[in-house]
Amino acid sequence: MCTVGSEGQTKPRNSSSLQGGAELLFDGVKEHHVTLPSQSEPWDMKQLLVWIQRNLLKERPELFVQGDTVRPGILVLINDADWELMSRKQLL
Repeated sequence: MCTVGSEGQTKPRNSSSLQGGAELLFDGVKEHHVTLPSQSEPWDMKQLLVWIQRNLLKERPELFVQGDTVRPGILVLINDADWELMSRKQLL
């Protein structure tokens, strides 16, 4: 499971929690608190997944991402709500 929360800041500050074995792909780190780079448009989940893959994911990306989304079976929560119930392109 991957949970993402955001804090209303000028530069997007996000925290993510990895559970159920997903943390093993990130050097065993379960909690990540990051400040995302500024950009002209608000961040969306697709951009965040690319950033996570490039900056946090340490091994076996094929177990976390498939194409431009997470692999089936990985539950993504945004502020404790299932992203499947929201628009997947939701802005952060």
